[in-house]
Formats: sequence, C-alpha cells, structure tokens
Amino acid sequence: MKSIKSHFIYFLILYVSLLTIVLGCSKSDSYVAVTQEPDAKMATYQTDKYVWEKMVRSFQVKTEDPINLNWEFWSTTEHAYSNPCDSVSWPLDIVDVSEATPKRVAILDGINNRPGNFITTDFVFLTLNFTAPYYEELRINKPMFEYIQKMELYNQNTVYDMAKTNAISFPSDAMMIKAQWLPVDQLVEQGKNVDAYYQKIISGYNAVDSTVTGKTNMGLVAFHLVTHELPNWVWATFEHSSNIGLCDYIGCKDAFGCTPSYIPSHEEVNKGYTIGKTTPELKALFKEFGVPSVFENYRLKGSQTEYTNTMGDTLLLGNSILEANLVTSSSCISCHARATVNNIKDSNGQRGNLGMFIIDSINNQVDLSSTIQFQRASDTTTLGFHPVTYSGTPIPEDYLTNASDPDATYYQTNFMWQLAQHAKPCQND
Repeated sequence: MKSIKSHFIYFLILYVSLLTIVLGCSKSDSYVAVTQEPDAKMATYQTDKYVWEKMVRSFQVKTEDPINLNWEFWSTTEHAYSNPCDSVSWPLDIVDVSEATPKRVAILDGINNRPGNFITTDFVFLTLNFTAPYYEELRINKPMFEYIQKMELYNQNTVYDMAKTNAISFPSDAMMIKAQWLPVDQLVEQGKNVDAYYQKIISGYNAVDSTVTGKTNMGLVAFHLVTHELPNWVWATFEHSSNIGLCDYIGCKDAFGCTPSYIPSHEEVNKGYTIGKTTPELKALFKEFGVPSVFENYRLKGSQTEYTNTMGDTLLLGNSILEANLVTSSSCISCHARATVNNIKDSNGQRGNLGMFIIDSINNQVDLSSTIQFQRASDTTTLGFHPVTYSGTPIPEDYLTNASDPDATYYQTNFMWQLAQHAKPCQND
C-alpha cells in the first residue's frame, strides 16, 4: 500500500506541474515562431498563413548600407525579357529600377489592341485616390527566371508554340513580386508619417517628358505576391495601412496576420481605416526571419486561389493602388486567366492578347458615355473612369473568337501576362 501511495503522490505532483506549465503558457502573450515550410497543403487550407510565410522569406534583409531585401536582388522582368533572340544570365548584383513608369490610360490601348481609342493623359485620369504617379516594378525569383531562359520564353514565337500545346508550366517554387512606390516628398505632402514606410532610393521618372530624373527616395505603398505553389497560382496583395482606399469596396481579409481578421468596407470611399493589430504569430515570424519591423505597418488585404467560392459567387481581390479604379470588379486569377497570345501579328510582329476589360463598342474618341462598362464619377470622392474587368470563371467562347480562323484562337500563357506582353519576336526568326 505504501508503494502505491508513493506512486500516486508522484503522479499527482507531475500532473500539477504540467498543468501549471500549460496554464502559464495560455496566459502568456509571448509567442515563439515555429518554422513551417510553406507548401501546397498550407497554400490550399491556410492561404493567408501561407502567403505570410512566403512574404517573410522574401522580405528578409539581404545586406546593410543600403538595406536591401531578398526580393530586391531578383531579376526585373525588363532584364529577363531583354533579348528576344537569346538567353540572359541571372544578375549577380542588384538590378536598379531605372525605367519604372506610372500607369496611364494608354494601357487600355495595348491590352485591348484598340489603337487610337484612348489618349494618353495624366495619371490622375485613371487613379482612384491620389493625383501623383506611382512607380512600379515587377521582379521574379531565380526558379522563375531560369525556367524562362531554359524554355526560351523570352521569344514570343516560343511562347506561342508552347501555349498552343498547353506546355507552359512554371516550377512550383516560381514566385514574383510587383511593387509600387511613391516619392517620400509626396508622402510628406499628404501628411503621412514617412518613418512608417519601407523606403529605398531608386531612379525617378518624369511623367511629363518620360525622362529619368535621377535618384529619388521612395516609400513602398503596395505590393502583390504571387507563387505557383498551386496549378492556378496563389495570389495575394498587401497595402500600407495608411492607404485611404485600403479596404474600400471589398473589405480586407487576413485570417493569420491581423486582429480582427476581417475589416469591412466603409459605405463611403477614401475615408481611411483603423486596421487592427499585428498578431503575435506574425510578429514572431518577422523576428525569426529578420524582417524589418516597419512591415508591421503593412496589411494583407486578401489572398485568392479560386475563381468562385463554394456557392458559385465570384471572388474579388484588388489593390487600391495597383488596381486603381478596378477594385470593384478586380479578380487576380480571372484577369490572369486571360493572359494569352494568338497568331495574328501587328506591323511589329507582335501577337494579339485577349483583353482584360469588358468593352462593348468604343468609337475613336475619348467620349465613353455610350459605353455602360465605363462610368465617370459624379462627385469628387473618386477620380477618373472605372473600367470593368473580367471576373469569375473564364468564358470558353472568348478564347475562340473566330472558329473559321485558327490564327485568331487565343492560347493561355500559364496565367502570366509577362509572357503575353513582355516576350518579343526575334528579328532573326
């Protein structure tokens, strides 16, 4: 009996000790990050956690003086597609962003192959919230870059031939980041706390005469993060928490990095948002991977892996900066499903691409009043026109625009607009 009693007392003490540890942990606000390599399972079932896991790995500080992040050493798309006749090498040093240009209304011309329909105007004509142009860069990681060079996808003829046989398939670790910057001086003019922005010095751009203006200190205002972990890619978009249009129209959703996890949109646009707190789990990831603390001021607006939800409702995702006036109909995956080429060439040998925007009929004037898909704001809270983009499940008939002309058929480029638009024909072909 004495032995049994001794064992009982021993196990009772052990149980109380373990219970104390568990309760102590539950009351603690201190989290220790446990590195979990992001994979397809996480991308499917915990998409928000997945994109943050990918973000912290690519936003680690690479070097000091000046500070550069991992992804800032990736290749620009301008470099990757710089020679349509031959491959280029992975850059050994950081590639300066010296030709970044503001988005213009003229983008509608190129995408829809409708020259003359629009006149290039000031950026304010298209932007939603600001009057100043942004500076955009698109960078791709080494697996994505090497696939492009190995498969000769810098050449438009190769892109078309592979697309026609559905042979384009980037490796699962392919990844790209599209970022937009605003000069710090303009952030100051807007009354923003510039210390709350990630900053770097890049070459500026004069929107009036299209010239490079020298080095300019820029603040990061928004970025997309895209990976090929899943067949239809994983799409995510981030914004600085002080962007006044941050959650407009579609709200902000982040089931991993923000409390609360959902921020509904205001009834009125351009009012700004109280965005909540960075979760302890995300803070622990930042600390583990050496991500600058300034990124606690950025929010995941949402992530996307499907065209629709389980009830068939169209899923939308758009960035108030990168998508400008397109947020009300923007769907990353639906838009990129229309990244295509056909075999009808223009005078420069460039093949046609399927349009991003819904347009019934537009005459050769800037007057868009007869087109219901374009509506000009009736007040001063939003600026410019609001094109309507394709969203939801792809429409098969759109790819077969003319069954009697096989050259008119559009073939998908594995969701990559860069293949459809950056790859050029080689003059030696």
